[in-house]
This record gives sequence, structure tokens and C-alpha cells, in this order.
Amino acid sequence: MWFYVLIKKISCKPCTECSKITRALKKILATELIFVPMVTLTGLTVMSTMSGKCWSGIVQDVDEKFADIVWFNWIYWPPMHVFKYIFFIPRHQGFFFKMAYLPWAIYLSWKYHLDECKGCCCQECKD
Repeated sequence: MWFYVLIKKISCKPCTECSKITRALKKILATELIFVPMVTLTGLTVMSTMSGKCWSGIVQDVDEKFADIVWFNWIYWPPMHVFKYIFFIPRHQGFFFKMAYLPWAIYLSWKYHLDECKGCCCQECKD
């Protein structure tokens, strides 16, 4: 849904000069500054809630993980978006996004469950 909004709102008028790079940078900036923080906050809240954590546990998870996830997002996704917006037509951008999302989903899962695994994995290895 977000990418359809970007396509509609950030486009060039027929009689104006607008490069692919300018459009791509505007879309990336809008995504990273508006969309990413909201989605990250929502995702952390939902994951913590589904894990059965109380409100203080949810707040603690957000405090501990939000900044790291958003920071890594700002490193990982902008180059992916530049590549996607410049080299793919809109109809194929979704496929590229899905392929780039797989490593991102692995990172998110690792980051979210890292603190849960620190104590148990080491203990299991000792047995």
C-alpha cells in the first residue's frame, strides 16, 4: 500500500523535468523518515504482544531494539530502494522488494530473539 501511495504522490508532471534519481531519492526519503519508524514501532509492539509480554515488557523491548533496527534499516534499505527505483519498472519492483525482504526478515527475527537466546543457547551447549 505504501509504495502505491509513493507512486501516486511522488511522480513527475508530464511537462516538467524530473529525473529518475530525483524521484527515487524523494521516495526513499519519505519511506525512511515517515514509514519506517511507524512500521518498526508497530512491528515491535505486535511481536512483543504476541509473545505474551505485559505493557512494561513491550515498552522495554521497544526501548532496547527500536533504535538499532531503525539504524540498520537506514543502512540496508536505501541502497536497495535506489537500485529498485532506478533499474526496475514499477510492475517488477514488488518482486525485487520481496527478494530483498528475505535477508531483512532474517535480521529482524535474529534481533528480536537475540536476548531470549543468550542464556539458553550457552546453557544447552554446556550440557
